[in-house]
Amino acid sequence: MNWEITGGRPVYLQLIEQMERAIVAGEYRAGARLPAVRELAAEAAVNPNTMQRALQELEARGLVNTQRTAGRTVTSDEARIAQLRRQLALREALAFLNAMRALGYDKQQTLSLLEDLQPPFADAPDISADAPDIGAAGPFAGPSDAAAGSSDTAAENLFAVPSDAAAAAQNSRAGTSEIPVHAPGHSADTPNSLSHKTGRK
Repeated sequence: MNWEITGGRPVYLQLIEQMERAIVAGEYRAGARLPAVRELAAEAAVNPNTMQRALQELEARGLVNTQRTAGRTVTSDEARIAQLRRQLALREALAFLNAMRALGYDKQQTLSLLEDLQPPFADAPDISADAPDIGAAGPFAGPSDAAAGSSDTAAENLFAVPSDAAAAAQNSRAGTSEIPVHAPGHSADTPNSLSHKTGRK
């Protein structure tokens, strides 16, 4: 597993998040045995006590089980894993939508941009350079089932306000064009895509 631990946030929270992603992505399959604590700690270059704390939290969330003979294993509850996958996807989607609104895109412009990026992605221009990292600063900086569960409505309503009329009035007061600076078809450069900040291994 490729660990990415960065400064500025508690290490054990980063371990939990990355273990969750590894589980939903199938890197650690349902029912699979996990490496020993010291082995995982060595891979992530963290203190074994910190790794132990992260694993205990994953166990409390029902994602990891401890068996006397087999050690720690990933839960066999595939419904729980599917639920976690959806929660993580909603967090990413909401962070993306917030970033698009900050760039001046409305709902229709965002959908149009996504349609333009449909497979094959190999034909799409490389716009990943200098992209902002919003992972730690997004609305779901810390894992929360309750917050993730409410993000369905938040994502649906994200573009509900301001209205077109209000937005136009705001642009007029600011002395700017109604067309977002980075709107599709505008002369400005295409906005950069989001990238994930890489830390030390």
